[in-house]
Amino acid sequence: MRIFNRSTVQAFAADHRLGKEAVWRWHRLASGARWTCFQDVRLVDPTVSMVGDRLIFNLNGNRFRLIARVDWSAGFLFIRFIGTHADYNRINAQEI
Repeated sequence: MRIFNRSTVQAFAADHRLGKEAVWRWHRLASGARWTCFQDVRLVDPTVSMVGDRLIFNLNGNRFRLIARVDWSAGFLFIRFIGTHADYNRINAQEI
């Protein structure tokens, strides 16, 4: 998958010492993937969920959440949000 907004990953990693390794592990996994549907993602991450065209990943034991809008046909992931679980609870995943 081609991941857009790498700067979002870099900023998160710089600000969240506990999530740094997890977010870069996710980035390596996703950038090397060739997902064509939600089931492909579930094969490598059974905790992922989907809301509309957004994939919601649990990072670091569900301490952090990452939301990415997906374009299956183009193979693109657009990072829309990375934050703590508490931050995630304050947003609407479909609108971000």
